[in-house]
Amino acid sequence: MKLARHILPFALLPILLPPLAWSQDSSPPRDPIFRAARKAQQEGRIAEAEKILNDRIHDLEQVQPNSPKLVPYLYLLVGIYRMKQPGTDIHSLFERALEIDRSAFGPGDSRSVRDLINVAASLRPGNNEERERLLKQALDLALQNPKPAPAMAAEAVASLAHLYQIEQRWYEAEPLAEQGMKICASSSEVWTHCPTPLVSRSISAISIA
Repeated sequence: MKLARHILPFALLPILLPPLAWSQDSSPPRDPIFRAARKAQQEGRIAEAEKILNDRIHDLEQVQPNSPKLVPYLYLLVGIYRMKQPGTDIHSLFERALEIDRSAFGPGDSRSVRDLINVAASLRPGNNEERERLLKQALDLALQNPKPAPAMAAEAVASLAHLYQIEQRWYEAEPLAEQGMKICASSSEVWTHCPTPLVSRSISAISIA
């Protein structure tokens, strides 16, 4: 018996979770340039928003090429590119954010959990081996570091479970689903976003072959 329907509810968790936080030492929503770019994006002035962001990124790179202040602008630029052309390659932007956060805060910093998940998600189809490697790295980092919000660990677990579900690796997905439910149960912040009734039934049924 195929177990896709038992894993799928938990694998949808990344869609249901709230957006992950910005870098801890920056406050982009209060930056007038960031706010201007986001306002242009929200109003559909995509070309203007893209120019504002690219100009700001260029200016910051001239002063500090690896400044963590760049990361929020890179993430907003991802949103612009997704609106402008869904097929646009955003992988390099996520890789740049990961490079900056690792350079500024070290490879063990919790910010890298978010970055690793995004780098993995932005890989082109057919790169499942690399996607798995990145997601395992993100999960290990989330579990080893006490600082990340539980939502980060839950998203890393759910993303890896979803990959295994796609590849029909059901018995590797099962312990991840159980682990994700424990994370959900341990935090009200995450629990409110978990598809609890469906997942509870999924966990009990997943051992059926």
